Amino acid sequence: MRKYSIFCALAIVLFACTPVVNPESEDSPTLSSLVDASIKQNGEIIEVLAPGSNNFEIDKPIVLMIRNVSDYDLIFRKDFNARIFISDNNQWIEVKDKVAYSDLEDIVLKPDKNFDPFKVGSLILLPDLIGYTDKIVLRIFVIGNMIQDGQKSSEVIATYIDVTLYP
Repeated sequence: MRKYSIFCALAIVLFACTPVVNPESEDSPTLSSLVDASIKQNGEIIEVLAPGSNNFEIDKPIVLMIRNVSDYDLIFRKDFNARIFISDNNQWIEVKDKVAYSDLEDIVLKPDKNFDPFKVGSLILLPDLIGYTDKIVLRIFVIGNMIQDGQKSSEVIATYIDVTLYP
């Protein structure tokens, strides 16, 4: 448990001190395209896990693990091109992430059928939830591409996890 806490603290400090990647890049899908059936979702290719449970506290970091459960190598931006949406009045509203990632090289996840901890990616998020004080549900998408014939394919892959935040 102590190693996990040290890792989280170090990751937050490291990422908080780096330049911000533009989340509005041209390869950033819209919500409507994320829920489009042509994008592979719900664990067919990528698995997103919340260590322990899917419950977190408002204003505390959300730590997620990302696994490649396909037969192909997958490539992601450093921030997994994460998109955060809050359920508010029966609609999904996008919120910004306060964690800043540097524009360093992409992350490649190798296939991981047996949960190899050395093949799992990690993502730390701190949603900008000013004004929210009650229990809320977030839907967090991670978005990447397959690598085919040694090249990043144009096919977008995505999946999501729903997490609950408590005051």
